[in-house]
Amino acid sequence: MYDRLDRSEWHARKLRDWLLAIVRFALSRDEADRQTILALAEELDGLGSLPGRASFSFFRRATADLERAIADREDPHRTAIVRRLLATIDDHRLKQVVAAAVDPEGASRARPTKTKLSSDPESLPRIEYS
Repeated sequence: MYDRLDRSEWHARKLRDWLLAIVRFALSRDEADRQTILALAEELDGLGSLPGRASFSFFRRATADLERAIADREDPHRTAIVRRLLATIDDHRLKQVVAAAVDPEGASRARPTKTKLSSDPESLPRIEYS
């Protein structure tokens, strides 16, 4: 049981490291940070590989898509790529950090609509008392 828990914690830590590396790359656009993301993606994909099967490539594909979305703000698939990434992040604080770094304009985040309150008493709902 502890071995499974340790692996689960290790995997969660690696996922967090990958996401934070994406944040760092989004901010720096540095080649060393890009290489870090690729190395982490390769390592994470290696965890999903089974002997005798085609290699798992989710993280490598996601990394390539994200690199393109970060580099090219005009990419027509950019919003979908960023939304797809954000949908996979459970930690609310981490999700906010990734969203702010990868998509500073907020194009991929749904903007909540605010209900405008009226100061006109006639617009308020009527409550009838018995």
